[in-house]
Amino acid sequence: MDLLPTILDAVGVEIPPTARGESLLPRLRDEDSSRIEEARGDPLPVAVRINEEKFFRPWREIRGDRNVALRDGRFKGIVNLDPRVLELYDLEADPGELRNVADRHPEVARRMVSTARSWWEACRSRRDEHGPRQREEALPTGEIDELRALGYVQ
Repeated sequence: MDLLPTILDAVGVEIPPTARGESLLPRLRDEDSSRIEEARGDPLPVAVRINEEKFFRPWREIRGDRNVALRDGRFKGIVNLDPRVLELYDLEADPGELRNVADRHPEVARRMVSTARSWWEACRSRRDEHGPRQREEALPTGEIDELRALGYVQ
């Protein structure tokens, strides 16, 4: 969702107000990303994992099947929606993400969980509003078989 605003920003074209996302150009230029995230006021969702096929079982008991990763300044949060567990890491003090510090930063933890749940619900609403997409119908049969063999299509 940030791709279009980033490209437009890079070529000097004004980003239309209807564009979703934001330009990542300041981050690509190594400007202070924590300043950008603080200006937003909310943690920034950066990744989502949905394990519909239950392929990655080792972490399933701890992380469940739906996870949203967020950044908020020096903090990275992984909000595990199924077991309702937050992992919070201070990337300045712990770049290897070995110590969960959620209990030491309750306000950051609260904002991470709140933002992840709101973002997740907004995504679900948009999906429901626009209905399921049948992209498989637009692909040649051979490509569908290859994607199925790789586990991308059922």
